[in-house]
Amino acid sequence: MNRLKRLIVRGSLIVVVVSGLAACAGDDKDEALQLAKEACTMEFPDVSGDPLIDAAARQESRDRVLPLMEKAADKAAQAARLDDTWQPLATAFNRGAELASTTLELGDLRSTQLDGDYSDPSAADKDSQLDERRTKLINRLDEPSITGECRKTTGS
Repeated sequence: MNRLKRLIVRGSLIVVVVSGLAACAGDDKDEALQLAKEACTMEFPDVSGDPLIDAAARQESRDRVLPLMEKAADKAAQAARLDDTWQPLATAFNRGAELASTTLELGDLRSTQLDGDYSDPSAADKDSQLDERRTKLINRLDEPSITGECRKTTGS
């Protein structure tokens, strides 16, 4: 009889622990969804001009857009850590932030050109590397897309 009581108590304890873990997992999924929604509903300001060729547009992007893009990427990454469903969203926002940063870096570098050439040969190599990285990021923006992944936050 004593053994039966211990088995019942142990079985009850296992059920309580498993139920608690399931509740925590549900809380994590809810929190992850909330973080993903916050990332997806951030408003990104328009920038007047092309940051690749316009210094004022680069500065505006650096001051207003890039910090928001990094914040959205961080929220999406937090969501992905809680629920791996949001990993594609985190990837998409990270690519977007990297593209913005690379564009600013390339624009800054190109602003040092004199008559379309660099005085330092290493700058030309860096330009080529940044341009290649930027092109790859542009080509992969839809793998996955921010828009597509954000639709999952609204259930559509």
